[in-house]
Amino acid sequence: MKIIRNRNVISLAIALVLLGIFCSPKKAETPEDAFALFLEAYKTGDAEKVAQTLTPDSITSIEEYLDPIQEAYSKMGSEERAHKAFSTMAKQMGVPVNKIGSISATDYLGYLMQQEREGRGADTGIIPRGLLENPSITKKEENGEKAVLYFGDFGRIPLKKTDAGWRIQLSLNMEAPSSPQEMVSEPNS
Repeated sequence: MKIIRNRNVISLAIALVLLGIFCSPKKAETPEDAFALFLEAYKTGDAEKVAQTLTPDSITSIEEYLDPIQEAYSKMGSEERAHKAFSTMAKQMGVPVNKIGSISATDYLGYLMQQEREGRGADTGIIPRGLLENPSITKKEENGEKAVLYFGDFGRIPLKKTDAGWRIQLSLNMEAPSSPQEMVSEPNS
């Protein structure tokens, strides 16, 4: 009986180790590896995996962008236009309206990715326009802990080496909105 329990404990420990190995984010050893992981996650619409390919600074910049949105949500009171704007934003993001006040960087990345895939809204800068159709690296500049991958006419993507491997240094092309109405883009008719 004791031997069976020990086998079960050992089997469980092995399963947990394997789960950790196969479920943990892949470490990008090169800038090209980081871009490939990013592109794979972006194409499948997996915002969580996209977030794992970004530098901590990139996630922080998204969170800082979200601060005024969350603050505006918490202060909207009974203003009808604000409620309508937040309801529209929540609908576009596919989240309940009450989640807007605590939306995460990963949730917002998912929303931006959806906007870009559907061709709605401004160019957010997650990925240079046209890059999905032609993701060929034309040039690479690497200097120690930093690198830049160039994609011909489609732009460039900066990267940074971290303890977790190479990561994309995202710089969103957005300014924080001054009102809830600025936060939503109306679908193309």
